[in-house]
Amino acid sequence: MTTSNYLKISRLYRVLICASEDEMKIVLERLRLMPRTIKLNIGGYGSFSRDELIEQIEKHTEIGDLVVEMYMSYLRSFKEGVRNNKLLLLQQAHQSL
Repeated sequence: MTTSNYLKISRLYRVLICASEDEMKIVLERLRLMPRTIKLNIGGYGSFSRDELIEQIEKHTEIGDLVVEMYMSYLRSFKEGVRNNKLLLLQQAHQSL
């Protein structure tokens, strides 16, 4: 892949993945609740401390945007799981009537 193509793909990635301000605030607050000593390994990028991740998010780097997207994806999945569980419980309650 040429450098020019890599830069085009990198710019496209940033447009598609770039986190909203609200999402960034949510993730930043969550990270600030974690112990300073925690380290998170982001495959292919290395290991980061809590403060390093906060800095990456605040600077809108590729890693920062990736962390925000990963956490928001987790929250969406968690919400979907809760929703599905509620539906299952409602179905079971209806069937037992």
